[in-house]
Amino acid sequence: MQARAAQTGLSALLADIKLDQYMASPTKDAAAQLFLKEAEEALEQLIPREPDSPRLRRIQGKLQLFQGKSTEAIQTLKNALAQASDGDRTYFEIKYLLGRAYSLTGQNDSAEKCMQEIADRLDYMPAQLELCRLLLAKRDLPGATKVLNTLKAKAPNSPEVISLETALNELNGVQPLKVD
Repeated sequence: MQARAAQTGLSALLADIKLDQYMASPTKDAAAQLFLKEAEEALEQLIPREPDSPRLRRIQGKLQLFQGKSTEAIQTLKNALAQASDGDRTYFEIKYLLGRAYSLTGQNDSAEKCMQEIADRLDYMPAQLELCRLLLAKRDLPGATKVLNTLKAKAPNSPEVISLETALNELNGVQPLKVD
């Protein structure tokens, strides 16, 4: 039984790594598509063994996002979240992916709630970046400023942080400095 659980865990990890390799691929060519296919095949074998596994459902939701199936991903990730233990790593990973799925489907209020919960409870820069983008999109300048200040303290030279700061300044009517 322990060997089977270890094999399932290893297979799930490999499927997750395949998705990360897909995401890291600069072009979504045939080689990158193979990563998606391999992850999907692994999940097709794993999920029937552990249909209520939040970890496997997280990976399935991530796959659905990469396949452009954001609405399906929302359902999968909501189900996974209901099975996850509040506060553990998998819970936050699911919450982040759910927020991204909401954002991709134009459900920005729901996306903001997901990212805000993560930002309030965890120091996770990708969620903070996404939260800042969402706040800027709805013109919540004080909220965006607060999140941006946190980001600037951590990564002042990050291109993403600089881009968000530029967007905030433009919304505030601050002109960029011209270099002669």
